Amino acid sequence: MGVLSAALSPYNNDLYLSNLVHVPCLALHGGADTNVPPRHSRAYAEIISSWQHDKSAVEVVEVEGKDHWWDGMMRHPQIAAFIQRVIESGKRSWEEERRSGYTLTTACPDESGGRAGIRIVELETPGR
Repeated sequence: MGVLSAALSPYNNDLYLSNLVHVPCLALHGGADTNVPPRHSRAYAEIISSWQHDKSAVEVVEVEGKDHWWDGMMRHPQIAAFIQRVIESGKRSWEEERRSGYTLTTACPDESGGRAGIRIVELETPGR
């Protein structure tokens, strides 16, 4: 079971939610999405927001009647507004991010990036 669990852990989205704390996020969903139900993103947004005590930190937008992907999706006005807000807010430096604190979680370092200039390169126990 341990080998199976370790093999599946890179696909466990719940495991990586802590990496999104203090990262601007927007999830745009079709209300009729047959691939990823919008309730999944709403649940993830609640978890991330609860860690940073900011209920507006993660936006979930549901577009009624649309499926997982649709023509014109990337031109949705809320995507443009979100990108503009992120650009205007400026990027925190790695030093600022390290001082304010962050979490870096991975189950497979080969498939994960870093944060604040730090990257996990090896796990003491693979899959954990």
